[in-house]
Amino acid sequence: MTQQMIDANEQLFSADQELRSANEQISDLQYQLVAQNGFQRRRNQKSSTAFSANAYVKSPSHDLSAKRFAVRPYEPALVVPSPTRSISASSSGPPATPTTPYLPSTPNQHAGKRHHRTATPEQREIRSIMQAPVYTLGMDPQTDRGLLSDFFEAIKNWASDYTVHLRTLSAEQIHSLAVHSAIASGIGPPSQLMMLVTEKDMLIAMVAAIVSRYIFTRTIDEHGLYLSGHANAQITEQLAYEWTRLLPSEHEKKDELLQRQRAIYTAIKAQHDHKSWRKTCAEIFTDSLLSSLGGLLATNLPTHIIKYREHVIQELFVKGYRIGFRLRMAAVRWDFHWPIHGATFNSSTMVNESRMLYGNILKTMREVVAHEEEHVVRFSISPTIKKKDWGVGGGGAAQVVHSGLVQLTRRGWL
Repeated sequence: MTQQMIDANEQLFSADQELRSANEQISDLQYQLVAQNGFQRRRNQKSSTAFSANAYVKSPSHDLSAKRFAVRPYEPALVVPSPTRSISASSSGPPATPTTPYLPSTPNQHAGKRHHRTATPEQREIRSIMQAPVYTLGMDPQTDRGLLSDFFEAIKNWASDYTVHLRTLSAEQIHSLAVHSAIASGIGPPSQLMMLVTEKDMLIAMVAAIVSRYIFTRTIDEHGLYLSGHANAQITEQLAYEWTRLLPSEHEKKDELLQRQRAIYTAIKAQHDHKSWRKTCAEIFTDSLLSSLGGLLATNLPTHIIKYREHVIQELFVKGYRIGFRLRMAAVRWDFHWPIHGATFNSSTMVNESRMLYGNILKTMREVVAHEEEHVVRFSISPTIKKKDWGVGGGGAAQVVHSGLVQLTRRGWL
């Protein structure tokens, strides 16, 4: 009798496993169908609508410096509705990559996960009634630290999935990577990149750095609305300018300015067409970013993977806008600093991403921790992010909320 019960339990377990597997396959197929339908719908909308580029978003420039904003005063203006008309981003001819197919692990490895914009559980139906976010009982909104960490981790994962494999390139194509416009303008001079791009996983880190900076500057940075061509960018630029005019000791004025910042960003986000504007910007910038990465991404991928690759980038832009507004819808000052090439490593504000610098992870960790001053930054994948509350006596010291992710080398090796 006991043996029969054991056999029955094993059969039940086996049947349960088969059922779970079938359900997972159904979920995968449903996800792919929804993604394809969404892409087709967006493409149809694009093809049926044509507007002037100047009427919506100013052409973004990757070389715009944040310093230019600090000395340009703007006249205060009332919050006006943001436009939602779409355009098609211009594309330059990207260099061709070889025909050897490379299939990343997505989208199946992401199947079954929640949508990017629902990482924090929220009762969206009740939100419209309460006019404020209402979260699942017992589950608070994600912390700033966790939100930022997940954001940059998602960018790294995307780069890992879709960066071209060096083994699929010819020697001539590998040589040309060092002079690729996106790498040379964002990472360093070609003379120092020739050997660097051939290191294991280094090209993936470079692509992650390019994508991270491009999305961050247009969504989370304090000049992001200006680069996105938002109709209310004049107001937010005025806030940024006024901050630079305040003295370090003017705590009360800084707190007052941050209170205005909170009210202004809250009003902008509450506009009825905010989500439409955000979605259109994500589509435009995605086209521009992917075009600039031509030659660095894997080619000859199945159509559904290419669509998914584009979808994830669009979602990262949307998430970037959500993070940027969330940070400034609080009376807190946020400062961003990208560790520069050649800067000395500082473990209090940076995280070493060069795990195999000394051959293995443990030895690398020991050497870098013991001799920080002997290691310098090659390039950064994310900025160091600090916040400070000026409401109570200056709020004390600024708090590091996200340590910059950096690739390191030994001093004198650059």
